[in-house]
Amino acid sequence: MAWWVWVLCLAVMATRTTDILLLAEIIAVLAVAVAARRIPVVTIPFRAFLFLGLIIITIRVVVYVLFGARAPGTQVFALPQLELPDWFAGVSLGGPSTIEGLIAAISGAMVIATLVICLGSGNLLADARRLLRCLPTALYSMGSVAAVSLTLVQQLGVTLRRIRAARRLRGDTRGRFALYRTVAVPALADAFDRSVALAAAMDARGYGREAFRPAWRRRMSLLLLVAGFVGLVLGGYQVLGGAGTWAAMGLAALGGVLAIASFTVGRARVRPTTYRPDRWRLPESAVVLAGLIPAVAYVVISISDPGALSPPANLDGLLETNILAAAVILIAVLAVPLSPPVPLGKETRMAAPSQGAPA
Repeated sequence: MAWWVWVLCLAVMATRTTDILLLAEIIAVLAVAVAARRIPVVTIPFRAFLFLGLIIITIRVVVYVLFGARAPGTQVFALPQLELPDWFAGVSLGGPSTIEGLIAAISGAMVIATLVICLGSGNLLADARRLLRCLPTALYSMGSVAAVSLTLVQQLGVTLRRIRAARRLRGDTRGRFALYRTVAVPALADAFDRSVALAAAMDARGYGREAFRPAWRRRMSLLLLVAGFVGLVLGGYQVLGGAGTWAAMGLAALGGVLAIASFTVGRARVRPTTYRPDRWRLPESAVVLAGLIPAVAYVVISISDPGALSPPANLDGLLETNILAAAVILIAVLAVPLSPPVPLGKETRMAAPSQGAPA
């Protein structure tokens, strides 16, 4: 839970800036944390998420070159331009590409790429199955759905590694692309079956069974939950979108309070037990603070001085990085030395997937 909060705080920081250097620094912080504290259960490499982010940036640049709006600036190259009807306002097909437009396209795509890398890093730093233990009892019915969605990517990586090892033992020397192209659909089906099997096992062991609750308590819990999520979505959209104000932050905070109240009302008559429950200790609090402090600082800076984290899209703007904002990101790196090393104990070894070839 602490690592997920830390990763989401970095994601909030990424949504508050369009500075390419600051976004690259956030990615570097994530790489340091994954290199030092990744769990051995997940076999997907960190470079896979970097490659996915590079694909996002490439697609965004290609879309700008082919269909982007043309603004005045320093021209780099020009494609043949086709005249479009007037109702295609703001859209062009071909035409000149400027340095300012390319920088704006790259910075906008880097925000999305950084968010993808943040979510991927969360899967590499924290075991999704252990995270299900932290679900409030009012949300236990969503545990099976969460198990399928959180473990699907992990199971897909395990399946592809097993198939590749089996092909090598049989003398298949084709490259990764040719291999994955031929087994992509069966591997995805196998990964989905394994995730569904985990959800079925949870259901067979009573996960998500509801105790008797009065009707008024169920209705009150549902009403508070819907109101809380609406507040979180509306306020969070404004805050994460970069145009948030103090009112939007207050709305998001109110939604969080209502959601917590819903969990409290929903679990009033439920007393679940957990085998070897995870304890919240000082290292967990230190990791959360290492991500929360820079995230709050970025939100405050972006509201008080919007231009501090969003330099102009030109060559001079690339060198106008806010030194204070760059230094604040380094606070997040403290989560690595403040967190304990990942132990390779009995539970971890039993959870680690087999790397051998299937029989």
